[in-house]
Amino acid sequence: MTADKAPSLTILGVYSYSADKVAYARFIRELIDSFDPPNFSEEVKDILRRGRGDEIVPLTPEEKQDWEDELHSHMDDAAVLEVLVENPDAGFNPHDFAQIDPTNPKDHSEMAWNEMFLTADGETEIETDYRQRLPAANEYRVVFVIHRWEPGLPLRSSYGELQAPAVQPLSERPWRLVSYDPPEPSDRANNTERSPHERSDMRGIASRIALRSSGLRLIDDWHMPRGRPRRRTIQPRIVGNLDLAAERAEAGALVERDG
Repeated sequence: MTADKAPSLTILGVYSYSADKVAYARFIRELIDSFDPPNFSEEVKDILRRGRGDEIVPLTPEEKQDWEDELHSHMDDAAVLEVLVENPDAGFNPHDFAQIDPTNPKDHSEMAWNEMFLTADGETEIETDYRQRLPAANEYRVVFVIHRWEPGLPLRSSYGELQAPAVQPLSERPWRLVSYDPPEPSDRANNTERSPHERSDMRGIASRIALRSSGLRLIDDWHMPRGRPRRRTIQPRIVGNLDLAAERAEAGALVERDG
């Protein structure tokens, strides 16, 4: 941060997955295809065979339908937010993005999910890892999901409340750049009904989302850990990174414990 420029956050857009029905249906089909074990990378298949003794067997039609139902339950009323970050200081944390419903008697919040960073022009992803959790640039974008988005409520951030623009359908650029890593069943709160997804474990939640998209990480930087509800009472916390890429020799055992 430069001395004469204060930190600034600007919401550039709030986008709905489900507004464009055709694009939404295609996106969900592609996600389910990516969760099908025969479509995993050869590296992931090898780790699953060696570490867990898994057979690489296609999802059944019933499992695919369970996945479709599960994804709809999370994504139908979710919003993708794109925020321009300018001159961030040490107080900025993407995990601070949250939306609070004051009518909820338990004062729960919806936390940022699936955060990713883009260059200031919004065209290129900026890779981060446990060594550098935030981009080094003075200006960049952060894109994330808020589940159960309420259009009339503000977004909380490291620098106070932000007023969000109206929800729009996702355009071609966000569709091309965004991904979606669904919460696991244990990330649900205030829901006592167990889904088929929970009963079957959906092949180890599609083998922990194909070992976090072949990065061999079980928890991404800044994502909430499994076992914690994504709708929860506000308690400030920083989530560490469990990056297994540098520990390939132990990956099989860690994957086994994770299952």
